[in-house]
Formats: sequence, C-alpha cells, structure tokens
Amino acid sequence: MAAAEAQGDGRIGELVRAGWMSLWETAHPPPGVDAEEATAFLAHGMLINTLTTVGLPSGCREGSR
Repeated sequence: MAAAEAQGDGRIGELVRAGWMSLWETAHPPPGVDAEEATAFLAHGMLINTLTTVGLPSGCREGSR
C-alpha cells in the first residue's frame, strides 16, 4: 500500500483504510466488552489469514518447539 501511494496511486490506500475501518467497526466491542480481548481476537484472525495465505499447513505449530 505504501509503495503504491509513493508512486502516486492514493486510491489503493483509501480502499485499504476504508476496508480496515469497516472490519474494525464490525469487530469493535460494544460498551462493557473488553477492548483488549476484541483487539486480540482481530489480531489472531488476521494472523490466521496470513498463515493460510502463505500456505502453511494447519498443524505446522505442533512439534515446532
């Protein structure tokens, strides 16, 4: 995104920011819900999506320690 914006294509940044805000508003906790837990939930979901995208197998953490 930053590279595209540096080359003068601000549309991609606008789209990504709008998508992120939509995602956050969907996952943002209602009053009384712990914001840290909601943030951790969102972060774990993003990590899972990233690991899936790069093709890591589902059991890759098992036995890796």
